[in-house]
Amino acid sequence: MAYTQGSYVSLIVKGNIAMTDTAKLVLDGQTVELPVVVGTENEKGIDVTRLQSSTGYLTLDPGYANTGACKSAITFIDGDQGILRYRGYDIAELCEKSTFMEVCYLLIHGELPTPEQFTRFKDKVLMHSLIHEDMKSFFTSYPGHAHPMAILSSMVCSLSVYHPELLRPNPSSKEASQTITRLLSKVRVLAAFAYKRSVGEAFVYTRPELDYVSNFMHMMFSTPMQDYVPSEAIRKALDVLFILHAYHAELLHLHRAHGRIVQGQSVRLHFGRCLRAVGPAAWRRQPVRHRDAGRHRPGRLQL
Repeated sequence: MAYTQGSYVSLIVKGNIAMTDTAKLVLDGQTVELPVVVGTENEKGIDVTRLQSSTGYLTLDPGYANTGACKSAITFIDGDQGILRYRGYDIAELCEKSTFMEVCYLLIHGELPTPEQFTRFKDKVLMHSLIHEDMKSFFTSYPGHAHPMAILSSMVCSLSVYHPELLRPNPSSKEASQTITRLLSKVRVLAAFAYKRSVGEAFVYTRPELDYVSNFMHMMFSTPMQDYVPSEAIRKALDVLFILHAYHAELLHLHRAHGRIVQGQSVRLHFGRCLRAVGPAAWRRQPVRHRDAGRHRPGRLQL
């Protein structure tokens, strides 16, 4: 992913990245050739991976205004042009014709699911929607005025204690798939419970007959006295919001997580380390206005 001034531009790659030319940099009379890389949208960047090892020089780019955080085969975004694609699909088309869960399957597996694949995927997510009962005591130990995002960050990190498979390096394809569906399911429960703690209400669990988004709103706004039943317009609006943020992690938190996980060393990443890095990064490194905006959105959803 490459950043341009004032907006994001991602470098989307399928297979090996194309190297078409070189850029020449002259330092102390020495000419250094740097590969020019070209993405599938014809966006171009200069690869400075070996700059320090070959010259001793570093790049200085405050705010990453001109630095790409990664190569992505998943998403392409160009804020100036209003372009956002997941796996080659235009975001507007996905918002109109697909659900958040279908988009999750697309991002994970690279293609939209068949009806049979979607049913299996949906059932797996539902199966993992419960959290260990001991974790409820964590929520009640936080002060009532604690920010829900601070609680969520801590609870996400705590998942690896109850699911040690998150700490297993080099998981198999089956193990990775199971972990992804488990996280996808449990994070909405943790988010809803964090909100319930902040308003002093009883925790509410998922219901098997509801879809992902409806279940999230059910856990957020239902009470033991009354079920919350959203209108289709509100449910669809939140579904679209989830789709738009489905690959939010690359845009905002990837470089933060990378720095916290592998700074100064080369390791094989696993889910446990990623959770411990991205969770706090998503909360502590955001501007105060950005964090507080999320705190007030649930009230607006109730309207």
